[in-house]
Amino acid sequence: MKIAVLGDVHGNHLALEAVLSSAVRQNVDRLLVTGDLVGYYPFVREVLELLDPWDRQVVKGNHEVMLQHALLDLAYLERITKKYGSSIKIAIETLTKKQLDELVNMPKVIELELNDMLITLCHGSPVDVDEYIYPDSDLSKLSWLNDIESQLIFCGHTHYPMLLEWNGKEILNPGSVGQSRNGVAKAHWVLFDTEEKTFNFMVEDYDFITILNAVRAIDPTNLYLQKVLTR
Repeated sequence: MKIAVLGDVHGNHLALEAVLSSAVRQNVDRLLVTGDLVGYYPFVREVLELLDPWDRQVVKGNHEVMLQHALLDLAYLERITKKYGSSIKIAIETLTKKQLDELVNMPKVIELELNDMLITLCHGSPVDVDEYIYPDSDLSKLSWLNDIESQLIFCGHTHYPMLLEWNGKEILNPGSVGQSRNGVAKAHWVLFDTEEKTFNFMVEDYDFITILNAVRAIDPTNLYLQKVLTR
């Protein structure tokens, strides 16, 4: 089976479209998504439409947690809009109640077995949706890693692609689809072949200028949203 591991889409539908088009060409059967469909960029509805036809499992990211809080607290919504852009605000205004409910009720952790491999799918880590695990993190300090049964942990959150090994276990981050932070301004994902047990880190070009122009129109004072797309 071929699986696309991806995450941190962040409302960037054109980046996701490029990834999914490549996944079709690679004969991908299924998606494993590490969360953060919302946040930063405004095209969440389009992101959900692109994902809808796929066999997929998706976990909740910290921006879905923000969405959950924002639905209950208007002042909080205004604060995160100023900091992170209008993605969550536009999602609340444009998505159906069913779509919003599905986003906020996604599990934070999914455990599955594929070809005799135990896999944990999460956003930050299996114990904290907001935990950052970077390529240079000291895995020996992750106390939960000793207790987890899975051989593979798929996570996101940092937007840095990586594959780390410690004590017979592997932690994989596919990088970010919608907002790369590793100096490669493209959409990142991983092609996982469960039979060969191989991981191919993939990058896709996409029309970031359209996203950039949308940010300039909707969030003109948030220079970070513009800068990170082109660095």
